Amino acid sequence: MSSMKTHLQPKISFKVRGYQCFRSNRIGRSKGGILILVRINIDAIQTTTHMDDSEFQVLNVKKKDFYMKLVNLYSPNDKPLSLNALPAVGDFNSHAQSWGYDHIYKRGEEVENWQDDQKLNLINKPEDQPTFYSRRWRTTSCILHIRHRCAN
Repeated sequence: MSSMKTHLQPKISFKVRGYQCFRSNRIGRSKGGILILVRINIDAIQTTTHMDDSEFQVLNVKKKDFYMKLVNLYSPNDKPLSLNALPAVGDFNSHAQSWGYDHIYKRGEEVENWQDDQKLNLINKPEDQPTFYSRRWRTTSCILHIRHRCAN
């Protein structure tokens, strides 16, 4: 599975051999949106798409006895970050030392506080290699990976 923000135009088809494409185009703009690719041997149904201040998709995923709710989220820099309304995690456009940056943004602090309040664990380690390279800005960044804490 893979999730990402896109720069696709709504009328242009996007396919990857061996994968189902769940796509949510950006409304009112000529390009953009988000998508999730799921291997064709995994059952998946898109249940929610939301495109207000943050863009997100929710998929129910099943393979044999394994069930998962997968959420793909993108929060643009120019929109307010409303963490209380979010069902899960994604691309918050935020920086913090805990996921590999040498500085912290206000958004990074908000995400860290939200993570603690929701009892979520950060999977990333500060020393992990960056997961994204922007050709436009020639910079690297780390996509945030968070999961629910296990009860002890």
